[in-house]
Amino acid sequence: MDFFQDLKNFFQKFPGIGPRQAGRFIYSLVDFSESDRKKMGEMLLDLNKHLRRCENCFRIFTTSPPEVVVCSFCAESSNRDKSKIMVVEKDSDLFNFEKTNSFKGLYFVLGGLFDPLGENKNPSERINILKNKIEKGEVILALPSNKLGDFTSEYIKKTLASSQISITRLGRGISYGVELEYADENTLKHAFTNRK
Repeated sequence: MDFFQDLKNFFQKFPGIGPRQAGRFIYSLVDFSESDRKKMGEMLLDLNKHLRRCENCFRIFTTSPPEVVVCSFCAESSNRDKSKIMVVEKDSDLFNFEKTNSFKGLYFVLGGLFDPLGENKNPSERINILKNKIEKGEVILALPSNKLGDFTSEYIKKTLASSQISITRLGRGISYGVELEYADENTLKHAFTNRK
């Protein structure tokens, strides 16, 4: 058994972490004090006591008290607009949008993008949950502007097509400050299509 390689393989399960970064984590951990490594291990073991996914929207939230199963956004006492649901790929997208202070509705975290050939079953399962969850209102698709993001958006539109739901997407186009000569053809096409 190669402990270093096994630990490296474990770190590579994190999104965006390749072999080089995984190795750096191990080199750094070796230099941590034993008490820091012990504390980190205890925190990882206690993860489920302090963090969980909301049963309604699947966002990560701090559980306090531990028996709470829905986040503060989805709680009955929340004053957020329950007629609007923004669908995002991952938690970091949600938190970035919250920083803008421009959306006061609910969120729905897919946990990835829909890829019929991929191993991640979260998106397709959660899209079915979304279909059963919403009967009317607006679903805002805030997914990446790439092939899988577009495919996922179309799949959601088809899945929700028979309902009385308004489906919108975030505007796409040229970023502020970008010269037209440097924009690629897809960006220009979306900028033109989404013009105001």
